[in-house]
Amino acid sequence: MNEIAIDTLTIAHRLRDAGFDDKQAEAVTFAIRDGITGSLASKEDIARLEGMIESQGARFNGKFILLYWMLGVLVAGVASLVIKTFLG
Repeated sequence: MNEIAIDTLTIAHRLRDAGFDDKQAEAVTFAIRDGITGSLASKEDIARLEGMIESQGARFNGKFILLYWMLGVLVAGVASLVIKTFLG
């Protein structure tokens, strides 16, 4: 289970000060806590993702280099058109 420090007592007190009764404040506080801790990635999740990225990285590296060159040529072409149009 993922561990994270959440001050549930302060949250519950603030909710009570805002007009929630004890049961409502407790329910909202635990819902917040469960929502935050349930969405955290574990070390295993991160390791699995790193493995996926490494296996896919080599395959996509060449495509990204080509994309950068294409974007560079596009920017240079647009810049030359702008310069020619506005500066003569």
